[in-house]
Amino acid sequence: MSIESIFVKRILKDEGKRLVAGQGAAIAKRVKFHSYRLDRDRKTEVTGGNDLDGNLKFSHPNYERFLDIKRKVKNKKTNKVYTRSLRIHNRFVFGHYQAIATRLMNDFTEEVRKDIRKESRGK
Repeated sequence: MSIESIFVKRILKDEGKRLVAGQGAAIAKRVKFHSYRLDRDRKTEVTGGNDLDGNLKFSHPNYERFLDIKRKVKNKKTNKVYTRSLRIHNRFVFGHYQAIATRLMNDFTEEVRKDIRKESRGK
């Protein structure tokens, strides 16, 4: 396995962990109903070949996407209608997509290359 492919897998694993942790905090803060399945059934999996390709698979309950859609809500006290969304899916998925792209473009330095080479020799 090449140094570049190890680097790609590290970035994807790190961003996957950050995605699940950040989204979990948002779910705990914003979702006021039973959210145990929504929190429990989210996971990430990193796969990749020998080249520079890698895949980050994010699995979640289907209804998570629907909670993210804006909908009209009526305030019982004032009878005013306003729009509301929980903002627990798209902002995290696309935010981490951008972070992955930025890190893959900028974080592969000579120092990182040396660290990976040193770790692979130690194993």
